[in-house]
Amino acid sequence: ATSLSGKGADGTSPLDAGDVPVFQVALGTSRQKAWAEAERGLSPTDLAMHVVLPEVDGRIFAGVASFKEPGKKDVDLEYSRFTHRPVPERITAITEQVMGWIALKKQNDKSPAIVLSTYPGKDWNMAHAVGLDALASTEAILDDLAAPKGAPLKEALQDTISWPLSAYTAALKTLPKQLQDDLQEAWGPITDDPMCDGADLRFPATRRGAVLVALQPERGEMKTREDDYHDLSRTPRHSYVAFYLWLRAQKIDALIHVGAHGTLEWLPGK
Repeated sequence: ATSLSGKGADGTSPLDAGDVPVFQVALGTSRQKAWAEAERGLSPTDLAMHVVLPEVDGRIFAGVASFKEPGKKDVDLEYSRFTHRPVPERITAITEQVMGWIALKKQNDKSPAIVLSTYPGKDWNMAHAVGLDALASTEAILDDLAAPKGAPLKEALQDTISWPLSAYTAALKTLPKQLQDDLQEAWGPITDDPMCDGADLRFPATRRGAVLVALQPERGEMKTREDDYHDLSRTPRHSYVAFYLWLRAQKIDALIHVGAHGTLEWLPGK
């Protein structure tokens, strides 16, 4: 893992020698308290230097490792020196992410899930992405994964896979109580969700062997989707939360989002 960029004028980096993924960690320039209380999280400068530009270089963002905190005040100088202090739980999270990639590399049989966006929500532009044919790209990924052939995705994703409502309610109890309360307050009972048919939740999805391909559910309501999509404080609806809990229950090895843009990056939180 690195917190710096090392691309030369020829576009290469000394880190290329390992021929392995390079994980980028962020060294936050704010105090941890400021980061925790800010809706955005990292400052615009930190986002640019530690997230956006490294991703252009092909790095994988691993998370924040440290924040700047004041040391003991020098009475004579009337000055407290700010230095980086590592955050143990963040270091643990980064380590687990890297170890997960290593384990996946060694695993022979993989069960990934590919999630396609539904923006802007019209049937005729399913998996819409600017400058990318997301459906064709997903078919190419399936070929690379040696997945069995099947009906074209545009047709296959008209079908649904069901998940018992009882499984969702049990899984929901494992999430923070605040989210459970927010869901109830914002959306009422799960039975009011359009993806719920009473006993089951139905997700537009299809299987190609060990690979699961699915459409990301609506975050909010169709009639207010333009506002809901980019509202950083808007609690996603039951079926949205259920969708990702369902994916977790499938014991997938990797989650791949294809297309632009989806709504995961606009959810509340860091």
